[in-house]
Amino acid sequence: MRIKEYQKYLLYSVISLTALIRIYHNYNWRIWGSDSGEYLYLTRYLIEEGNMLNENYIGWGRAYPDFQGMQLLTGSLSLLTTIEYHYVLMWFIPFISTLAIPMLFIIGKKVVGFVPALFGAAFYGVTFGVVYANSHPMPGGLAETLGLVFLYSWIKCLESEKIYELNISKRFDYPWGGIMKISFLGLLITHHFTLLLMCIAIIGIIYVEIAAGNKRIIKQSIIGLAIISLVTSGYWLIYADSFSNMLEQSAFDFLPDEISVRFVMTILPIIGLAILWLSRDYLRLPTFSENINHKTLTTRMLVAFSVSFVVILLTLWKGVPGTQIPVGMEAVPYLMVNLAWISMAASPSFVISKKYGWTIWGWLLPILSLATIGAITGSHLLIAYRHAPYLLAPVALIAGIGFQYFIEGFEHTKRTTIAVGFSFLFLGCAIGTYPPPSVMGGFQEGTSQNEFDAILWLSFVEEDSLVVSDHRLSSLTFGLTKTNASWENGAEIITGDTEEAIVAAKSLSTPQAGVKSVTYIVLSEEMQKGVALLQWEPAEELTGEAKTKFTDNNIFPIWFDNGDTSIMRMNSY
Repeated sequence: MRIKEYQKYLLYSVISLTALIRIYHNYNWRIWGSDSGEYLYLTRYLIEEGNMLNENYIGWGRAYPDFQGMQLLTGSLSLLTTIEYHYVLMWFIPFISTLAIPMLFIIGKKVVGFVPALFGAAFYGVTFGVVYANSHPMPGGLAETLGLVFLYSWIKCLESEKIYELNISKRFDYPWGGIMKISFLGLLITHHFTLLLMCIAIIGIIYVEIAAGNKRIIKQSIIGLAIISLVTSGYWLIYADSFSNMLEQSAFDFLPDEISVRFVMTILPIIGLAILWLSRDYLRLPTFSENINHKTLTTRMLVAFSVSFVVILLTLWKGVPGTQIPVGMEAVPYLMVNLAWISMAASPSFVISKKYGWTIWGWLLPILSLATIGAITGSHLLIAYRHAPYLLAPVALIAGIGFQYFIEGFEHTKRTTIAVGFSFLFLGCAIGTYPPPSVMGGFQEGTSQNEFDAILWLSFVEEDSLVVSDHRLSSLTFGLTKTNASWENGAEIITGDTEEAIVAAKSLSTPQAGVKSVTYIVLSEEMQKGVALLQWEPAEELTGEAKTKFTDNNIFPIWFDNGDTSIMRMNSY
């Protein structure tokens, strides 16, 4: 179907608005993103030294040096353009993540049609579960776009039955094969979590295709997946030493100690491919009635909204699944506006009626299964809420189909009114893309200019000092000054009383620099509202006693104070 002129302008407007939303925070904060310091550090090291840091890394996230695709990209751009690397990180990566919106539209236009694709891409681009997660200068933002490119190129290769090409002379015959390989390698060196979920989605799509009767792709699919699995396993378990050690320690806590995680990671793809091959003749798609009228569709949406609202109430009561983070009533408006459009996805029969409808379900269900496992087990590698952006992409397309059938069920005279109503809903979602910390478990992603200035003063501290602060300012301390920091450790020093602080400060464990005595403490006005350390635990508010202890200048003499942020020396053990 040829896109009309007004449709193009509508699409361009959506993309432009979502791009502005993703860089909006740069006008309000000096730095956005609680892990920004690590990425600043690694990028600067790459530029200054001419090679990637892979040893003697003392920052948080010990596997970060194993996946430096983002640093390679931003560092190269900085050198080529002479633009400071931190500006490239802060502005370019969120912009790159914006390209996921037109990429989702392209996938959606092929799979479900223009209107559902536009609706889905638009709301995907303004839902806070996506924007808040991928607007940081972080690998996940770059991987968001790379992942959708990888997925789309795989779908194109499935369609042409050219998933792989071993004949070197024909390597340029089919460009989507080359794009698939490039996007895969980009994901491989950039973000392991996105690669995992995209591969899981691709396996689901292959199952669906085979179940739909497309037997011709079986051999190519298995060989293609085998190559991807082999390369991924080799990179994860051989090259990425820190990452493989992390997997060994925490990936499968429920397994007996004598069973090697490396063995499990190696054997799982083989088992999966074997199951795919052995079940190829038995896979069948279920059948559903597609004769659903407008009233039934509307009822489904209302039921979906109601059920989801009950789930929200349970979340408000129990907290975010797989974490200890509570959710307050302040979150309700942000959740409700997004729930309103997500409820449009209660139309599976309409999805199935589309030519490629089952592709979406093959994409969605495997990721949903992993999220469920993460929620049940409390896995720190499969944290449930981290799956949200990846789930919302296929859900958005399903919701787009629901929207199309919903609006077409009304008379022409009423459709304009309905469309205007959804435009206001869209703007409501856009306004709520950056909820306050009170809605996000007390987590603050932004760093103010005053906090930034205070951190720079730490450039003058003694070598091998240990600075205690929350996760956000610990990251910047390390990234901007190369000083040891506490990250998730040191809660007793900040939130405890004087005695607890003195005892803990004598020997504090750092993520990778070992056990050290505390030298300095950084405390800002924002931190006093809540000290955030671990991403699966809520920020802890400072009690009166905890705040009062810092007034003792004998134990905590003030070294720097700009009215917002103080740096105190730990003076007594």
